[in-house]
Amino acid sequence: MEGGIDKGNPSEQVRIPHKFCPYCGAKNEPRVDNCANCGKDISWIEIPEPVPTLETPPYKPEPLPPQREPLSRRALAIALSIVVVILAVLLVVLLLT
Repeated sequence: MEGGIDKGNPSEQVRIPHKFCPYCGAKNEPRVDNCANCGKDISWIEIPEPVPTLETPPYKPEPLPPQREPLSRRALAIALSIVVVILAVLLVVLLLT
């Protein structure tokens, strides 16, 4: 076993989790009984079941859609002009009635 990965059958590679010492936080190999850093007993720590390694997906993920550009100054000026014209027309209509 090398780096927490069981190198048995390549098609069935699994990652074996490490034990972390609750006293000093050191990372230890999964099958040790004493912490390599502080020497305290860690044999009571249970290791979860090994997790199969992730394989590369057989397809290429789709790229994210392009982000929209913020409104340009020209577009903002046109929109503001339209709003002003609408408000002016409404004001004229209200004053004439």
